[in-house]
Amino acid sequence: MLGNDARCYFCWGRGMTDFPPGICHDKWRAVPRQPDADIFYIHCTGGFRGAKVSDDHWQIEPVFECEEARSKGFLTDSQLRQIVRIGKFRVLGFQSSGWFDGVWHSSWRPIIPTERNHARSPSDIWSAISSNLFRTTRAQQLKELKVADHSKVATILDDRTVEERLAQAISLSLRSMDVAVEQIAEYYHEQLVNKMYKGNVDGQRSSNTMDQTLFAHVHAFFLQLGAARDYLAAFIANRLGMDASHGKVDTLNALKSKLRGQHVGREPILDLLIKKNWLVSQADSPDRWTTSGWLKEITDLRNEIVHRRPYGSVYAERFGWAMPVCAELGLYRYFRPIEIKNQSESDLLDVICSHYRTCTGLFFESAKAAGLDGSMMTLTDADIVSLQEIHRPSTDQ
Repeated sequence: MLGNDARCYFCWGRGMTDFPPGICHDKWRAVPRQPDADIFYIHCTGGFRGAKVSDDHWQIEPVFECEEARSKGFLTDSQLRQIVRIGKFRVLGFQSSGWFDGVWHSSWRPIIPTERNHARSPSDIWSAISSNLFRTTRAQQLKELKVADHSKVATILDDRTVEERLAQAISLSLRSMDVAVEQIAEYYHEQLVNKMYKGNVDGQRSSNTMDQTLFAHVHAFFLQLGAARDYLAAFIANRLGMDASHGKVDTLNALKSKLRGQHVGREPILDLLIKKNWLVSQADSPDRWTTSGWLKEITDLRNEIVHRRPYGSVYAERFGWAMPVCAELGLYRYFRPIEIKNQSESDLLDVICSHYRTCTGLFFESAKAAGLDGSMMTLTDADIVSLQEIHRPSTDQ
């Protein structure tokens, strides 16, 4: 609190012209900033996570021991994998975060099911595709600018080709989906720790005000997954020569309505979806296409959560609880149900993890199938158009 609230309120009420020199000097302090530091987490379902302290040294949390939540270490990589298997946890992704020069930074890299190296996320790769498309089309225009002011640079950067725009849109939607999963994992972890501190680890159901945050991130996950799906459909349509501009073939449904048998074999990403049996033609009408398998399942669930009823509107979804997975080792998990038609009670983050992994794998494979340059962008001296120090406008009048 900044002391003497009555005076601060009084100063505000008098109006700006009546302010004394400065603003309420009765009490002040610098806004705190953490010292430079980095942390690397592996996030799992159930609210379990590990923090990497150094090479082959991990701490895991939370562990229920002596009636409290604890962080335990150190474990080797092999021991950490063993704990994950014992707890039947599934890895969601890796988070690198910390402070540098007073500025907080954080990045998230999801698990790519078909790969052993998860250093570059599908969002990173699609962003690189968009950037590299720009470098082959309009980068020279930047170099030819005599005066590189912001408006001229913005005009060139925003004058994207359809393919470049859609690749960037896919990247941004995937990044937003990553953020939603990261925040849901953080919510699970916090709730599990809370349950341990209260000693409620045997299925006592409860809710709290932070549930609204969970509901928002669940909605965002399904919304962004659907957006990435539609942008990919528009990307396919554009490469098939269809009009993928706004209002035309810019959704999966629009693509299905325009697909014909003659399009098969002409676009690698489309062929990838057909090979997976996620897009199929109807036996009695080869020119009528429909979704199948995972693509139909996630589309139906997405439509349920986004259009028919938000997550949390069903009574059972309003409560979560902690349960033991290996009590003798202090391993517990947080469980939050999601009601899905014709399915038994499932945990929300388990369901999200399954769809998230499949989606991540699809967009990783699609980026490769596109046959475009997804290599990481590097800058040379020749690529730097302008370096300017940005000055804050003076407030002195």
